[in-house]
Amino acid sequence: GWSAKLEAQAGEFKRVLREEMERGRADFERRSREIRERYAPPASGAGGEEDVLEALRRSERVMKRRVKASQDACNKSRKELEFSRGLLENLRMNEWKVEVRKLEEELEIVRRDGNKEIEKMNERVEGLMRMLDGG
Repeated sequence: GWSAKLEAQAGEFKRVLREEMERGRADFERRSREIRERYAPPASGAGGEEDVLEALRRSERVMKRRVKASQDACNKSRKELEFSRGLLENLRMNEWKVEVRKLEEELEIVRRDGNKEIEKMNERVEGLMRMLDGG
């Protein structure tokens, strides 16, 4: 149950990150298009260029902040994923240890029962020997 839950969580992290990256890319493309359209130089070719450069710089700063935020989110998710993986490994080890313990207990029961059977056989043999000796 645990491993499936953690693997589902990991899948969810990946899906959310992928969506965030696609959303960021689409956002960047949309903003770039808007800036190009808004600050397109007039037909006469005079002015507008400084405005375009400033808008592009502003857009670049915004995108750098967003990329940094996405990278931070990615790193956080990666750490959570690594932690979950470690947890999963521990759980698997514990499940394995429980299985081994169960087998050891079963083996002990078999050994104990086997020893009882051997004692009964020895008693029968001794009884037969006494009968033969005393016979």
